[in-house]
Amino acid sequence: MNVLKSILFVFALVFSVSLSTNAQTAVAAATPEETYYLGTWDVLVKGTPNGDAIIPVTIEKKDGKLVGKIVNPESKEDVPCTTVEITGSDLTVAFSMMGYDLTMVLTKKDEDHANGKLMDMFDCEGTRKKM
Repeated sequence: MNVLKSILFVFALVFSVSLSTNAQTAVAAATPEETYYLGTWDVLVKGTPNGDAIIPVTIEKKDGKLVGKIVNPESKEDVPCTTVEITGSDLTVAFSMMGYDLTMVLTKKDEDHANGKLMDMFDCEGTRKKM
């Protein structure tokens, strides 16, 4: 009986160390550029045909991949990003809204601000939302 308890104890110990290591690896796997963009940003898009618009953008890392969603400023519905990529210090998100496939690129300005373009036509200013 003591042997069984010892085996179970060792198994539980190895299992818990394995879970802890995997959790730390997942967090550590985020690059500094990824870590910078993780979270929710309010992105002001200037000069669209419908005027200036604030688009909330949320970037997360799930299963080792960057994923994102946009909140449609008119319908207030979540729109999943079809692409979320980081190249150098640039974040590129692609999504479909109002019947158009759109691409937004943001570049780090300082710790809580990023600038960029929507469809290479409209200026964007991103501000990190503080929770």
